Amino acid sequence: MVFGLLIGLFLLIVFFFLFLWLFIYSKNKKSKVGIVISSIALVCILSIFFTNNIDELTISKEDVKKDLEQIDIKLNTNFEIKENTVSGMPERNQKTEIEISKSEIERIINEIKHSENFKEYKNNTSLHVTFEGQMLNIKYPKYYSRELYKEIDNIPTRIYLTVYEGKNILEYQKMED
Repeated sequence: MVFGLLIGLFLLIVFFFLFLWLFIYSKNKKSKVGIVISSIALVCILSIFFTNNIDELTISKEDVKKDLEQIDIKLNTNFEIKENTVSGMPERNQKTEIEISKSEIERIINEIKHSENFKEYKNNTSLHVTFEGQMLNIKYPKYYSRELYKEIDNIPTRIYLTVYEGKNILEYQKMED
């Protein structure tokens, strides 16, 4: 896995310098075709390096709703995306924080509390969901959580929802294995 990643990174760097050289060469020779081809290739290569930054900035409310639907959470009221961070390649880790109404928070907490497999833990020991499709509904000492491990778009993914009582902030973390 690491070896393949290093080879991929090496090839990206080689192609980057190859197209950079082609761009400079074409500019000196005033070749419009060479400039266009090398510019397009350089933009494509550079976009690979900035994929996480692009994902952080371009998240939409529809993306959030789609993610939350994976863990059977449907938001009935409007919400605001407060923060979205994305890291990792190829194991992508996305952490999103949204502000929703207090009534929505209470409804979600009640859904978690009244689910069949609800458990309450006295310590903050996090469970690691390993069974695909298994959804856990948990109350930790400081927050409520819904946790799921399943394949999304052919990628094994863990989703952790965190809701704090008395706050109108909902956090979820999506980790691709």
